[in-house]
Amino acid sequence: MVFSLLMEEQNRDVGRKLGIATACMFTLPIISFYVGMWVFQSKKEPDNWAGGLAILVTNIVVAGYCYSAFSEEDEDEFKTDAAGPRVGVFKQRTD
Repeated sequence: MVFSLLMEEQNRDVGRKLGIATACMFTLPIISFYVGMWVFQSKKEPDNWAGGLAILVTNIVVAGYCYSAFSEEDEDEFKTDAAGPRVGVFKQRTD
């Protein structure tokens, strides 16, 4: 159900961004942890340093996804909709 909704034409870009972010959230922190274990092997507690690096990479991925989500253009921000009247923040005051 959800996958078929994401593959519709108007949702395809959102689905692609979500898939890329999900793949990055799954792989990059794990890879950075093991790379950090190798890089920080001369430190006293290399697993703490590697865990911190994995947390940093996780936060970078989340920040990148948030930035890409907020930088999208709003296609229907000020369009008039024939389906019904504007409500909420899109409603224009007449007084």
